[in-house]
Amino acid sequence: MKRAVVLLGLLFLVPGCSSEPQTAAPDDNAAFERANHDLQLGDANKAVANFTEAIRIFKATGNPKLGEAYYGRGMAYSRLVMKQQAESDFQEAARRGFTDRRP
Repeated sequence: MKRAVVLLGLLFLVPGCSSEPQTAAPDDNAAFERANHDLQLGDANKAVANFTEAIRIFKATGNPKLGEAYYGRGMAYSRLVMKQQAESDFQEAARRGFTDRRP
C-alpha cells in the first residue's frame, strides 16, 4: 500500500502526468527576445533566424507582437543589405499595425 502511494505521488511530479490540465504555456517570447538581443549585438544573421522562429511561434499562438517581429526581421535584413526581404517584412509589419516608434 505504501509503495502504491509513493508511485501515485510520483505521477504528480512528472511533467505531463498530472491530472490537472496544463495551463502554463511555453515562453513564446524567448525567440523574440533573443532576436532583439542579437540585433543589438550586431549579429544580423542570428537575428534573422530568431525573428523567423518568433514569427512562426507568434502566428501559431496569436501573439500581438507578430508585427513587431516582422519589423525586427526587416531591420536585420536591412543590416544584411537584403533590401527586398527587408521591404517585404516592413510592409507586413505595417499591414499588421506596427510601425517604427523610435523618435
